[in-house]
Amino acid sequence: NYGKYTCKYEILLPNDKDFQIARRLIGSKGYNMKKIILECKDDNNKDNVKLRLRGRGSGYKEGLENKESDEPLHLCISAKNQDSMNKACKLVENLLNKINDDYKKYCIKNNIVPITNQLAIKID
Repeated sequence: NYGKYTCKYEILLPNDKDFQIARRLIGSKGYNMKKIILECKDDNNKDNVKLRLRGRGSGYKEGLENKESDEPLHLCISAKNQDSMNKACKLVENLLNKINDDYKKYCIKNNIVPITNQLAIKID
């Protein structure tokens, strides 16, 4: 009961200034992240899930140097229980699939050859 479940999604789509993958993940004013957290609350309205976007292009500055990590862009999920983790992962995967579809359309519109295997999932 005191453990923590974690999952890490590496985002391998390029985070260019036109497509803005990090912004699409977070959503306007954090809408996408807030929605996932809200949908994973328990019966007592407690937050069970935390989401963190980190790595190149995330905008999150860390450490003494106060700069982005040099790791690839990734979204980390942590949850207090397995049910919340399963629900959060499903919601994140739905969001990632939608963004992936949008990226393919963006590539077609802009005559860009899309990258294969855009999303890699690592589960801790």
